[in-house]
Amino acid sequence: MKMCKSMLRKRSAVMRFVFMFVLGLTILVGSYSYAAEGTASISSKRSGLWSDASIWEAGRDGARLEWGGSTAGRCPDDTKDKRVLIGKKILAPAGVTVILDVDIDNEFEVRVYENSALVIPSGRTLKIGRFRPDRHSSMVRQTGGTVICTHLCIDDVTCQYLITGGSMNVGDFILDEGIFIIDDSEAAITSIYVEGEFKALLDTTTKFIAHPGGVTPIQCKDVQLDTYGGEYLVVDVRKYDYAKNGDLVLFSYTGTREGKYDGGPGNPKPQVTIIGADGDVVYDDAEKKIKLTNIRPVPFVKETPAMPKIVPAEWLTYHLTHPGGPGVGMPGDPNPAYFYKGRYHLHYIYKNRSGYAFAHVSSKDMVTWKWHPTVLAKPTTGHGMFSGTGFFTKEGQPAMIYHGQGSGNNHVAFALDDNLDEWTKPIAVKPLDKSGKPVKARMWDPDCWLMDDTYYAISGGRPPLLMKSSNLKDWEYLDLLLHDDMPDIGVDKNEDVSCANMFKIGDKWMLLCISHGLGCRYYLGDFKDEKYLPEFHAMMNWREWDFFAPESLLTPDGRRVMWAWCNVKAANSRQTAIQSLPRELSLPADGVLRIKPLRELKKLRHARKSEGNIIVKSNSSRMLKKISGDSVELSVTIRPTKAKEYGVSVFCDKDGNGFPITFKPESKVLTMGEISPPFELKKNEDLNLRIFLDKGMVEVFVNDRQAAIYMQNHDKENTGISLFSRDGDIKATVKGWKMKSIY
Repeated sequence: MKMCKSMLRKRSAVMRFVFMFVLGLTILVGSYSYAAEGTASISSKRSGLWSDASIWEAGRDGARLEWGGSTAGRCPDDTKDKRVLIGKKILAPAGVTVILDVDIDNEFEVRVYENSALVIPSGRTLKIGRFRPDRHSSMVRQTGGTVICTHLCIDDVTCQYLITGGSMNVGDFILDEGIFIIDDSEAAITSIYVEGEFKALLDTTTKFIAHPGGVTPIQCKDVQLDTYGGEYLVVDVRKYDYAKNGDLVLFSYTGTREGKYDGGPGNPKPQVTIIGADGDVVYDDAEKKIKLTNIRPVPFVKETPAMPKIVPAEWLTYHLTHPGGPGVGMPGDPNPAYFYKGRYHLHYIYKNRSGYAFAHVSSKDMVTWKWHPTVLAKPTTGHGMFSGTGFFTKEGQPAMIYHGQGSGNNHVAFALDDNLDEWTKPIAVKPLDKSGKPVKARMWDPDCWLMDDTYYAISGGRPPLLMKSSNLKDWEYLDLLLHDDMPDIGVDKNEDVSCANMFKIGDKWMLLCISHGLGCRYYLGDFKDEKYLPEFHAMMNWREWDFFAPESLLTPDGRRVMWAWCNVKAANSRQTAIQSLPRELSLPADGVLRIKPLRELKKLRHARKSEGNIIVKSNSSRMLKKISGDSVELSVTIRPTKAKEYGVSVFCDKDGNGFPITFKPESKVLTMGEISPPFELKKNEDLNLRIFLDKGMVEVFVNDRQAAIYMQNHDKENTGISLFSRDGDIKATVKGWKMKSIY
């Protein structure tokens, strides 16, 4: 233990909340994560085999493996080594992964440290003394084989031991601030046996994932739970045939049981989560079993997400986000969007008790939103709700196409009422070839549009597929979406196309989409031989998944308006499904895409201030006197200049130090923090920046030809705004408005 138990009891409530909230998101919800879809990520940057001496070099790539005695150039020694350490004991962003490729029979101790992992595959045996996944984000992944040890301790809130196959034989098992996942979804685990005591201490999670016939239980002598409070149990029965098999045994013991998964005396709320059903955890000391009984379908109760009565001061004020409950907006992809009967409608993915669902909001102006009851969820559709788009039928009826999470199919559904609160049962998309035979085509993020009286649909992925229908029921498979004549436009023809949205813009067809490796992007092109022939490709995302999963609609006055999920870390991580500000897209005759903030956002402006004829001398900065804040809109115009770098700093402290938004003419980029989207001024053109600050959220629109988002957390007192220049003077005019909250 790193600290005495009395100190653990005194840990602050704030830290426990942060730890368990993050843990809850990862284990109970997931964002394309292990708990959601059955894959566990290992963050290590370097990997190698146990038998390869070079993997045991000290100090390489910010991570190392070491042991008693010499620390480099040899594998662990059966005769010399008492301890094998995988990774560093201090915060190491890189980490190392070691794959066991030899059998080990030794009494030494094995510890796995920060961002590092040990993988135990089928056919291998690890027989050791003490075994300890220890410290930040360390992991053991046992996909098979046998693990035998005298003592196993998982010893940090972010540490994981994942077993998907093989067997374990442990002397004592202490789950001390960690996560133990028994993923038996493939029925590949043979046994988990603890000769002594299985003990769950503070801030721990034990998760069982069942196959259709059950799950391999933890067999032990004694069980001790809720030792200090905060012990969580998660049981995933989505695959389990409980109607046929009845109760699900989780633990069996021969000795004694102490405590329950009820949070302990200091935390009386139940600490049990059941995924895929309802049920009751029973502690049967007569049979000496802990089991899940009375397993039954989750009753469908319409829920309506709602903002808390008191909105935290640090929350975003004019970005649409999931309101904090029920459920969590992870992932927060915007999905089917429409203008219908005088209102705009938008759906986005969130996860509630029944699984992935579509939240539904509507608005008169795309600025302020009203949540509707959630009606598109697994209890009503038979599957989870994953990405898709909205469209109108030939008759003008709102319809949607989406991927049914867990179903293996894409589906079409039709609205039954004017408020879009009632929908038909979904119809699976089942394409046939020209001879009428079923096609085994990959079904993933779909899109559907009407062209020349024919419906066309994409099935996303790598590469994207295309099909067509005259009635949205009978589908003909057309093979690949992209034409063989696609030129080299700077992106692989087989690049992943997901979250797709195809529409006419100007005289071109635009494919707005993502790839999971690149983020939001778009193609411009046309159709040839019932294939899409792109002529141009550009990015809209500049880092990781900051700007992701786009969706768009057409307004009554002909504007194409898009949103994207901003998967950024807000100052208060409780906010999820953060949507970008709505963007107006257009394609004029010059063929350059225009990107503007939604004009209706001007409704939020108030308290206008302006400062004109501002001159900033070379290699200096100037604080604005009248304009400041972190819930503001700025309009900055900088006259043509020969300066090498210039721009605006926001969130400035009293000394003028802040977050710079920098234009670099020679590099032809706009830089914010870690991102540098490309941008080039025309000859003698002003630089026009529309900057929206919403707490830490920064959205910038540059001359209507480029846009970027960034999350920059800052001290709430730092709200100053300044202009700066390097190697040349600049002359500028600034207008600013305070922005009203939409909540």
